[in-house]
Amino acid sequence: MPKIYQFDFTNISPYKTRKTLIERCKANDPEAWLAFYRPYYNYARNVIKSSYFNIPESDIDELAHQIMIDMCKKIGNFDPETPSRYHPGEKVTFRGWFGWQVKTVVRNYFRKNKHIAVTEEFKPELNTALADFADAFCEEREQAIQAKAMELLLQSRTSKRNIEAFQMYLNGIGVVQIAQELDMPQNSVHQAICRCRKFLTERRKELEELI
Repeated sequence: MPKIYQFDFTNISPYKTRKTLIERCKANDPEAWLAFYRPYYNYARNVIKSSYFNIPESDIDELAHQIMIDMCKKIGNFDPETPSRYHPGEKVTFRGWFGWQVKTVVRNYFRKNKHIAVTEEFKPELNTALADFADAFCEEREQAIQAKAMELLLQSRTSKRNIEAFQMYLNGIGVVQIAQELDMPQNSVHQAICRCRKFLTERRKELEELI
């Protein structure tokens, strides 16, 4: 599946706030909306564009835009403590709640245009499309977070030799060989790996709250 979500960290600093992206959108934070709009617009657009529905190209952008307008109006109603309607005993996820908004707009489109009968048979098709693109969305989100965390590591005050040792370790090179090639004590190599891991874990946690 092509990379289609384009997570953009340009206007967002992980050090500015620890509030989640959704909470910041609820508070009408302009930077949060910038970070939110592009990936979720593309998520909605690609569900709508799915071959399951054969919606005319001329209508796809309008529908995706309508979904984002609805999200702007309704995001304040999202409550992560709400029980999931599909998974008893679990709480609703934002992605699941967003998917419900997509379903509503698509169903209304078909009702209005009468391209197909909105029946129970329609639900599995929409659920399948949402599941397919949700998987791709999550995968690309994970890749974007990992890439940005590594970028922050490279820009940090961590010594270049420690970063080099860590990168060699990520490439499958053993501690003994790293120590020999970089002329470092093995204990120092272990410490470098632990420090870089800790840095990445902390940055990932912050970045996960931003997209």
